Amino acid sequence: SYGLGAFQTLTWTGSNYIITPGGGSYGGGGSVMNIIQSGQAFLAHSTGGNGNIQFNENCKIAGSVNVSRDNSLSHFLITNLYSTNNGVENLADGNMVLFDSAFDNEVNENDAIKMNNFGENFGMLTHNKVLAVEQRNPIISSDTIFYNATNIKANKGYKLAFETKDLLQPELEALLEDTYLSIGIPINLNGNTDYDFATTNDTASLYANRFIIVFKQNNILPIHFISIKANAINNRDVLVEWKVANQQNIHHYEVERSADGRRFEKVNLQFANGNNANANVYYWKDVNVEKGGDNFYRIRVVNENGKSEWSKVVKVEGMKNNSFISIIPNPVINRKIGLHFTNMPKGVYTIKLMNTVGMVLLEKQLTHFGGSTIFQVLTDIVVGSGNYHIEVVMPDNKSVMKNLVFLQE
Repeated sequence: SYGLGAFQTLTWTGSNYIITPGGGSYGGGGSVMNIIQSGQAFLAHSTGGNGNIQFNENCKIAGSVNVSRDNSLSHFLITNLYSTNNGVENLADGNMVLFDSAFDNEVNENDAIKMNNFGENFGMLTHNKVLAVEQRNPIISSDTIFYNATNIKANKGYKLAFETKDLLQPELEALLEDTYLSIGIPINLNGNTDYDFATTNDTASLYANRFIIVFKQNNILPIHFISIKANAINNRDVLVEWKVANQQNIHHYEVERSADGRRFEKVNLQFANGNNANANVYYWKDVNVEKGGDNFYRIRVVNENGKSEWSKVVKVEGMKNNSFISIIPNPVINRKIGLHFTNMPKGVYTIKLMNTVGMVLLEKQLTHFGGSTIFQVLTDIVVGSGNYHIEVVMPDNKSVMKNLVFLQE
């Protein structure tokens, strides 16, 4: 009954595509799958209107897929659903949550919509969308994962297999709630947990929302974060503001900053302004902002006994150097390509003009002395009207691809 095949979800982690739920020749969940095999088909979800995907000769490789686990993957929860029969387990479906301060809790292009298989389906319900993969903020107390199980069969045995990595936090615990049996099962936050269950003729045992995971913190400080904000000021500084209530026995607050949303450092300390149940507002201006990227902030609150907890993480965008390359005008006329460099680093740039199938028609090098300037690149060949691509390889060997249109002379 499990020879029909199923949809697999590929998720970009910044260095590799990893597979969910995996199984068979794909390897386990979280295995690297960067190659589309000959004869394989795939679907891509667009965040806007209709689009095109183009492959050129450089996309082809020799050989076949070498499956390996992405060891760089951290802070995740993988949940697989197995069908069990006389001690034999068959992977039916699965899903994955990746936790990182660089993500958010909204459903967007970083999350994978669940595509239903012919057999059992096991996704997660978030903002009325069923997901196969979700990328969200680090866990805070009261966070909940609502599983969505459909096409589950009556009078059948199943197993939920949970795999977690690096989700441990002080006083944090996770509990799987089986709402049909009204029981809770602790989940290992850095390892594996299995839960066997069975369905019956009772339709309630087949409900899609039978299982949820609730994260909660023991010995939580009584303080309540009403809000935390961080806003850029004149593209130079950042003003951090946090508002709290029920400030009982709190000693001090620490502002922590990160350039990548993962590794935080303390950049400011402020003592609590007394014990009270009223709303208290604190401010701090960061005048040493990391330029060239986003900045992340969180607040650590410490009580008189040394216990602490953290606020949620907020991200400040727009503190970039505003470096970019553009083509003006576009469409291109008279075979003159106007390359506008804005705040680009100095060095030698390689320019490649290609047609829509990836054939290089022209290659030149430009020496840039840093900052902003305009290069007029005259093509040495006659090109027909239509769509083309131009690849700009920068001094650090990173590249950007731009689309351009040539008009007939």
